[in-house]
Amino acid sequence: MVKIVGAEFFGTLARAYCASHPSSSGDLNEFGEQFAEFIDSFAHTQALPYLADVARVEWLTHRARYAADHPPMDMQAVASITCEHYERLIMDLHPSVAILASGHPVYRIWEVHQDDYVGEVAVDLSSGAESVVVYRRQFQTDVAPLTAAEYVLLGEAARKQPLGHALQLAFETDAAFDFSASLQWWIRAAIVVALRTQ
Repeated sequence: MVKIVGAEFFGTLARAYCASHPSSSGDLNEFGEQFAEFIDSFAHTQALPYLADVARVEWLTHRARYAADHPPMDMQAVASITCEHYERLIMDLHPSVAILASGHPVYRIWEVHQDDYVGEVAVDLSSGAESVVVYRRQFQTDVAPLTAAEYVLLGEAARKQPLGHALQLAFETDAAFDFSASLQWWIRAAIVVALRTQ
């Protein structure tokens, strides 16, 4: 976020947040939890309506960094699941995983302000809504864009809804949704860490 608003303005913003939200926890890792909501209401950030969602993405990456670990997918266990159980399967997400829907192109804004980003930095702020998933693979946190159907499906998975129900909602969102391709990516990235029957 510092790259978006500059170090001086960010310092002012941080000091105002500290003054209005003094820490109530001995764990400083919890201190920024209300920062995005503060930005939403801060008078001097109203010209940047997307800034609070960028702060939400950054907060989720912070939380992902300190989330509990989980062993990788047990592919032998997955192979033993029979087809009659597919609709009742539960997809377990890695403890670091969080999803966010924004009315702004939040992934593109976040992406072009990363230290290792190389390429065109222009952002079309009128390009519309974007959703993202935040996750940690081993020791590296990452952010990736989601399609509307992927966002719906992961949201249902986070609520421990059966796969059949989640897929129905995802296909209602996008009839051309390629679930197989998305699931392969989620397993490789350790976003989905278990498929189990209820």
